[in-house]
Amino acid sequence: MEDYSAAAASTCQWLQKALSSSRNIKMLGSILKDDDDLRIREMTKASQEELEDYFENEGDSYRYQRMLDVSNSYLNSVVRASAQAEVCQIQDFNDAEKHVAMTTPNIPQMLAKAGAGLREELQSNLARNKSERERLKPKWWTEWESMRVPFS
Repeated sequence: MEDYSAAAASTCQWLQKALSSSRNIKMLGSILKDDDDLRIREMTKASQEELEDYFENEGDSYRYQRMLDVSNSYLNSVVRASAQAEVCQIQDFNDAEKHVAMTTPNIPQMLAKAGAGLREELQSNLARNKSERERLKPKWWTEWESMRVPFS
């Protein structure tokens, strides 16, 4: 692993020297003063809490979507595998000679029905989170999005 401490020390020294002049600080201030980017702003306690709520909601939405994707994939593979198994044997261990053959055409339908309930709950939570996210989005963020020029 490379040691960057010398480069870091040089950078700090350069910044201290550059910012020690009031002229340089005034120039930096004039650049930021004319900047109309709404994302550059003072981070108050209230705005920090607002962003934390928004990103927590975003994280929940991601988790719901991921659970939905995984459960769909898992249920689809189980249903396919069950549909391919036409007959399975269940052995009654109390009577070694007694074997019961059971057909399994209803297992895929039962799994699909059980998975549908989970899928509906996850989709409902995801939809609720998406509508909540718009409410939680900070006002400055919405204004900034409306001012952005789309890439051509």
